[in-house]
Amino acid sequence: MFARERTPIEMTELFRRAEQEKVEDLARAMARSTWAEAVRWLRGYLAPGVLLQIRELVANHDPNWPAGYHFGWGMGLRNALRDHGFGEEPMGVRNLDNIYVALVEEAACASANLEATQTVEEAGLTTFALKLLAVGLLLVAVTAFLLHWGQ
Repeated sequence: MFARERTPIEMTELFRRAEQEKVEDLARAMARSTWAEAVRWLRGYLAPGVLLQIRELVANHDPNWPAGYHFGWGMGLRNALRDHGFGEEPMGVRNLDNIYVALVEEAACASANLEATQTVEEAGLTTFALKLLAVGLLLVAVTAFLLHWGQ
């Protein structure tokens, strides 16, 4: 059985609620002591070259830099966070997807004296994951366009 097709207004409301949840989760997580512990753990877990590369991506002021890493490298990183005690419950969030990028950015930007020894790609991102993400982003862009202009 398939779900019924949603109207553009219903889709807009779903996207709005997802963004609101992300903001709420981030505020809750940053207020917990586990936030600093998770940042400290990430600084030791991620290779210096990965931290340096992320710092450079953040410095380029591209808010979409994580999109290319979400499914491959990002999934492995979220699972590692969970395995080391920084999952949804300890962080006080509904979904780790809502906060892991902020954790990684803080860890990368707080790290000093980094040398490029390993890139994000070498740490597990595959070309397939990039292609899959590109298709997903295209679908999101088309949906947003249709929601905005199709009314």
